[in-house]
Amino acid sequence: NPILRLRECMNDVRFFLIDTHEWRYKKVLGDFVEPRRNHTSFIVGHNLVVHGGVNNHGTYLNDLKTLNFKTMKWSSCSEQNYYDIGVAFHQCCVVVYPERRNNVDLYKLP
Repeated sequence: NPILRLRECMNDVRFFLIDTHEWRYKKVLGDFVEPRRNHTSFIVGHNLVVHGGVNNHGTYLNDLKTLNFKTMKWSSCSEQNYYDIGVAFHQCCVVVYPERRNNVDLYKLP
């Protein structure tokens, strides 16, 4: 919004189709995901994992959400409270331990 100088956040899901060079909107179900920007995300198997970010009010978020690509359903992860305050403008790297199935660790450098 150029008049108010705000950055609007969205929570919609779109896919880019490589063969047609088109973006397609995808309807999703499940838990409400607060609109955000400056979050981090990664894909593990058939899940998109989204962590943190900044909402429309400038509040830093500390939630962890997953989108299952097979069911197109959002879920809230039962997570430990990794940080006392929210986190944004951060990076992530997926570390997979074959012996620890269905477990993802989050790391943050101070």
